[in-house]
Amino acid sequence: MGLWGNYSNLWNSTFDEANEFTSQLKPASDVSIETVMASLYFNAIVFVLMLASYEILRRFVPSVYASRNLHNSPSVDLSEDRGVGMSGMSKLPLYNSYIPFDWVAPVFGVSWSTVRKSAGLDAYFFLRFIRMCVRITSVSTFWASIILGPVYATGMNGADGWYLVSMVNIQNDWRMTVAVIFMYLFSGFTFFVMKQEFSHWMELRMDFLGKGERNIDPQHHYSLMVENVPLQLRSDSALREYFERLFPGNVHSATVILNLPKLEALEAHCLRIVQRLEKAIAVYHATTKRPTQVIGKPRSSAFGIEMEFPTISIFSLCRKRNKEVVMVNEKGPYPAPGTLVDSISLHTREVADCNYQIYKLQQENFVLAGTGNVKPREANKWFDSFAEAAAQVANTIMDDSAIDNDLKTHHDENQEVLIHRAENMSGRYGSFSPANASPSLHYNPNRKTPASSFENRDVLEHSMSPLSDPSQSYSGSMESDKSAKLIEPMFYATKRNKHFLHPNSRSDYSNRFRRIIGRLGLDFLVAGLKYINRQFDNFLANVVGRKMSSTGFVTFLDLASASTAASTPLTHKPHVLEVHVAPEPRDIRWKSAHLPAKLLKRRENYANVILTLGIFLWSIPLAAIQAFATAEQVARLPGMDWVLTLGNGSVTAFINGYLPVVALLCLIMILPVIFEQIAINYENRKTVSDVQRSMLGRYFYYQLANIFLTVTAGSFWDSLADILDRPGNILEILGNSLPKVVGYFISFIITKILAGLPIVFLRVGALGRKLFLRSISSPAKATQRQIDGIYRRDNLLYGWEYPSQLLVVVICFTYACICPVILPFGAIYFVGSLMVYKKQVLYVYSAVYESGGTMFPDACNYMLFGLLCSQTILIGYTLIRQSFYEPLYLMPLPFITIYVVRYFRSYFSEAALQLSLERAVERDLLSDLKANMKQSNSSINSPSNRTRTMGFEERQEIFDAKLYRQPVLTAPCLEPMEYRRDQFDPVTEDARNTIKRLFLAKAANGQTRPDAIPEEFSGIQSEESIQIMASRSDIL
Repeated sequence: MGLWGNYSNLWNSTFDEANEFTSQLKPASDVSIETVMASLYFNAIVFVLMLASYEILRRFVPSVYASRNLHNSPSVDLSEDRGVGMSGMSKLPLYNSYIPFDWVAPVFGVSWSTVRKSAGLDAYFFLRFIRMCVRITSVSTFWASIILGPVYATGMNGADGWYLVSMVNIQNDWRMTVAVIFMYLFSGFTFFVMKQEFSHWMELRMDFLGKGERNIDPQHHYSLMVENVPLQLRSDSALREYFERLFPGNVHSATVILNLPKLEALEAHCLRIVQRLEKAIAVYHATTKRPTQVIGKPRSSAFGIEMEFPTISIFSLCRKRNKEVVMVNEKGPYPAPGTLVDSISLHTREVADCNYQIYKLQQENFVLAGTGNVKPREANKWFDSFAEAAAQVANTIMDDSAIDNDLKTHHDENQEVLIHRAENMSGRYGSFSPANASPSLHYNPNRKTPASSFENRDVLEHSMSPLSDPSQSYSGSMESDKSAKLIEPMFYATKRNKHFLHPNSRSDYSNRFRRIIGRLGLDFLVAGLKYINRQFDNFLANVVGRKMSSTGFVTFLDLASASTAASTPLTHKPHVLEVHVAPEPRDIRWKSAHLPAKLLKRRENYANVILTLGIFLWSIPLAAIQAFATAEQVARLPGMDWVLTLGNGSVTAFINGYLPVVALLCLIMILPVIFEQIAINYENRKTVSDVQRSMLGRYFYYQLANIFLTVTAGSFWDSLADILDRPGNILEILGNSLPKVVGYFISFIITKILAGLPIVFLRVGALGRKLFLRSISSPAKATQRQIDGIYRRDNLLYGWEYPSQLLVVVICFTYACICPVILPFGAIYFVGSLMVYKKQVLYVYSAVYESGGTMFPDACNYMLFGLLCSQTILIGYTLIRQSFYEPLYLMPLPFITIYVVRYFRSYFSEAALQLSLERAVERDLLSDLKANMKQSNSSINSPSNRTRTMGFEERQEIFDAKLYRQPVLTAPCLEPMEYRRDQFDPVTEDARNTIKRLFLAKAANGQTRPDAIPEEFSGIQSEESIQIMASRSDIL
């Protein structure tokens, strides 16, 4: 009781402090028409200034305002800004004149098919979402002005201002029923438009999964991502063979992700050395003097630029410094610390040494990825033997318990099982089951396996012979001997019902003492110990991490097999071998790809709980805004007391109406940054698109809470207890508050139109970043890598942009029936937003990844959730108006909306997760037909093409087994880039040749045996493979 009393007192004190602080928070006050007009005039001036600035800047800095044209050009230079027009955009019409706003007509003239081909499905459906909002708000504005306008204006309930044309101005008569009918029509029209867009999305989504886009590797559509891979399948060969036995002859390759922190750190270190080498070469080109440095002198890095600290020590003061520059030799030890050396020669040798270390780690990990942990260390052999013996005893006890309790399943005697049972493999983690132990399968002593069912009876009888070693028949490859294809070592059967000794089995059931002890509860104890062991090992795997992760990728040779594998449960055990369509390789965050899916799901749940609690504390920053964003607070600043008397109070009214809106917009802009850092650094999401989807959902809910808290914050904490006791009170709170602040939200939308959209045009962040990076580095001393970093590709941040559109559409939905005067402002915003973002998508943003429009269904679901909230608010408003029939008429509408949400989710969102089988078969036949049309009639009728079509064989040859291999494993030797692209640089070329020569010298000295280089890594098992590895610049 004392401990509980302490927690109770702590909670009460915390609640009292929060209540005391938020008691100063008042609901957002309504804004009159005069104040909105004053805000409109000020925003119009800002709008004109911003657009004028844009028209000037887009001509002088096209690298920021037409960056897609820059990336499509063959070269990039620091002097490209002046004189480069926007007409170079690939096959997209755009005028190149000095007439202001000459881009408006061409942007609207670009067809939607051109947008889709140029920008990809992600950007295309973002624009389609805005277009859908334009259609809903514009059509609703038209019908609201015809139906609701005259009905509300003639209500004669004494309202004025904004509320002359609102439900506030009508009495409880037939006009209230008209509002209810309009809400049904408005909701039905929203459902209709959204279903049309969903049907269009579904069709393009199926095309994307079937044939993809022109800028995406076609192998992506034949690949699947596998999560929760069992321990015994955590190697490329084992995972491939498992799927090969499920889909014989249709598997191209399989890849298991590795946990490679050491290799990643070494590659990052080598990249820093390469950047230092490039910087030294750039300094040489700018000054014609070879740069020097002191070995051991500390360095610091800021914004991609390294610098040395000026350090002074007693040792350096007492010793006379040697000013002679030392050239670092290719052989022998490095110079001692404190030696003045030539930077180019030093970094050249460092890069060569680092490349060789990376190569050795790549070589070791390639062997590990292909075979898995099959060879235990010598020091642990005794422990592995003990663990295997303990596992055999534990399995024996559990088998006895199953037989004694009639829990064995008697299979049909003609049934043949030649597949690794994944559910059995997945349960054998930990020290009781070493990684190299063969998977066990409960054996039925009465089962017979007729040899006639196999294609070779002799092979079967040999594989079942007591003299043969079953463990040797499993080679991890489908192209091994014929017996490995016909029978697995973990299945033992014979026509004579004999039981052969093998691991995890026994010869008979004669141990009566063990069976008696098992009946007394030993099986329960053993099961508990095995469960604890599995949980402990899983915990260690999540915390410490295994080398072979539980994530893999499988590439098929036909879409039908890939679609079947993605939509069919591979095993009846839950959360084992979860298969879904693989993301595009550019979309994968490889540093997080090895983490277990269960761990990431647990972190996601923790983050959702914390962010949900943060919604209830969101009233604290809102209280700070309302407390300080007032004219009275501005007047307290030194020399600002004149704002209270200027203009007979008009300036005060303007500040009170405009400053809180601007402060709220700035506060809202901080939220996506927080959500992005949580998704990347804490949740470690595996794809960039998944990071953006998490930002989309959380940002939307916070903005929705922002609307609620803005208009009800003054009574939120006071009414929280009443809401918990009587949930119906929330309808009264919303019904009392929201209809009274329409002017506030109109001012908010006007600010987004006249100030928010031009900011999207100006790209203040990208422009400031470019100017800052150019100001801190000399153009002549800048490396090509630094230039590429300044002019990098900018992708559309959907986690930022979707919620911005959803905020406005939810506001319009909320007031569509209560006060339809807000609908025209929403329609104007979406028209301007469509023009702005279409221009940016076509000429600025470049797709760095493609997810196939996966965020569009999420945005539509959130949009319907906003519609559901608006319907609930309307019900609450009719209740406080003491209407009787209207709330009853509106009650079915939220349930209809919930049904529509589930309908869209079932028929579109979930159905488009993978390609349908009929569409997959159609695409396979079409691709095979196109491939066969390229061949002559003689080649088509040749015997070699009777079993497999040419399309199948072409995919088998073209597909790359390393496409879903971690880039750190397939990356070639790091080399310095040219001082300027497409320009011959003898200094850089000499450094490259030196790096290659030193690399080959280490291999020639016997440090790397040519026959030890894995074929999967080099392609050729000879010394030539080392030369290929050292010289190629791009392995993909």
